[in-house]
Amino acid sequence: MTLTTIGRRGALAATTALTSVLLLLPPGASSVSAAGIFPEVPGWSKLETQYEQLDPGVELFRYRETAPAALRADMPPREMNVLRVDPAVSAVRIESAYGRQAGKAEKVVDQLNQYAAAQRPLAGINGSYFTPEGTHHARPDTPESVQTFGTVAHDGVLLGAACTSGKRRSLILQHGIPYVTTLATDLSVTGSVPPSGGGSAVHKIDDINRNPGGAMTCARDDEDGIGDQREKDLSDGIRDGYYYVEVDGVRERVKAEPGITYKDGGKSVTVLQDPAEIILFNDRYGMVTPTPGMNPKIGSDNQAGFEVLVDADGTLTRPADWTTRGGHLVPRGKHILQAIGTGPTAWLKGMFDAKAKLTIDQKVTDLDDDNRAIALDESVDILSGGHLLMRDGVFYAPRSCSSHRTEGTGADAICRDSRTTLGVDDQGRTVIVTITGPRLEPTDEQLAKAQYDGAFIDEAAIVLQGLKVQDAINLDGGGSTTLLTYDASDSDNYKRHTGLTDLKHRPVFDSVYVGVGGLAVTPGS
Repeated sequence: MTLTTIGRRGALAATTALTSVLLLLPPGASSVSAAGIFPEVPGWSKLETQYEQLDPGVELFRYRETAPAALRADMPPREMNVLRVDPAVSAVRIESAYGRQAGKAEKVVDQLNQYAAAQRPLAGINGSYFTPEGTHHARPDTPESVQTFGTVAHDGVLLGAACTSGKRRSLILQHGIPYVTTLATDLSVTGSVPPSGGGSAVHKIDDINRNPGGAMTCARDDEDGIGDQREKDLSDGIRDGYYYVEVDGVRERVKAEPGITYKDGGKSVTVLQDPAEIILFNDRYGMVTPTPGMNPKIGSDNQAGFEVLVDADGTLTRPADWTTRGGHLVPRGKHILQAIGTGPTAWLKGMFDAKAKLTIDQKVTDLDDDNRAIALDESVDILSGGHLLMRDGVFYAPRSCSSHRTEGTGADAICRDSRTTLGVDDQGRTVIVTITGPRLEPTDEQLAKAQYDGAFIDEAAIVLQGLKVQDAINLDGGGSTTLLTYDASDSDNYKRHTGLTDLKHRPVFDSVYVGVGGLAVTPGS
């Protein structure tokens, strides 16, 4: 019996499961392994002198691959960290943090150091998937904003909506207990009266804390990508969102995948344009709201649109100096709504003109648990993950980006990237595994290059399976992969155990940390 179940995975189920584990043991037996005894992991050699016990039930085991794979034949061997947290031994909590602004990426070390010394976490890793929105071409002095793709919440406050594909899994941390599931979000706003121009008093909210018109990487609703299906000449092969191809001399029409893909700093970025949206901004955003034309690579965000301030009681205000959309900070305890497109803009303006009060409704449901509603209270943190790796002890890693692929292709350089994974084992212990290049980077720039320095997805899952992990998720990886442990003697207060990309820490959207006791601190406060 484990901490995680297919059904309701709340704190009650977790506590019941842990109690069951303890009750099933014979008198005098322990539910945990003796401290310092390394788990056996085939293909990986133990670095026993680098073992750390951060707390009685919090242990770090470090490994080095026994024989480098062909892709890294001339490179230093990879290294793996296994951080294991036993809630039956340590009074610790597992929660998430973001930086001082939810709209801006920060390094994990900075996110952990925002806590006072007495509350500083024992360890931390990078968390949610995210992507930069780009530096505003008209305002180069403004920091680059980022957006998540997938459900994200901190202390019950939503920071990003779910992807519609259902392929991305989420990591929920509730009452310090992690579990993996699939989530959906339903966001709407309702006026106390119909808009002045007529129509429904209810309108959909498309997303939270991002550039209107520019959903990145995944669709949040069925309209995302509709702005990419523009009319083109037949000779260009595309028209009305369809490709025209010839198969055995017969001309066929094939629906094009929505999205505009471009390079940003060498990285491919996909934007799914929607020219008609309402976006909600909360006080955790910490950045000024987007202005027209924020992303010069797309056209859907160029519109003037409309923006209003929503007070805590739903009253709408628009200060006299708000002559254009964007460029405003969200005051504490309030929201800002931005609308673009004819319909959404008319609706929001109509509500403002009618002096309506607005009620914002945000719902999260667990699709793996009969659409159970997730109560958005302070006990809930949600991180946007990627692939499901293990479910109830069954190997669940997908074939995409797995080791059946032919090694050495361009795709494999990404597929065998650094990995950050998190799961719960058969004794209810949280198990965090990272796989990267060496912690101590070679001084030779070529040898230090991050190339094939992680693991194919099924490689990572095989390690988790060997550690008897029951449920596990793949978190953001690549250059984001970070694992730090507290070290008061270090100038940054934290020791790094993962290799670096380009010899530097990469800013990330949020982090997962192991904290001592029940002290709660709200990031960004």
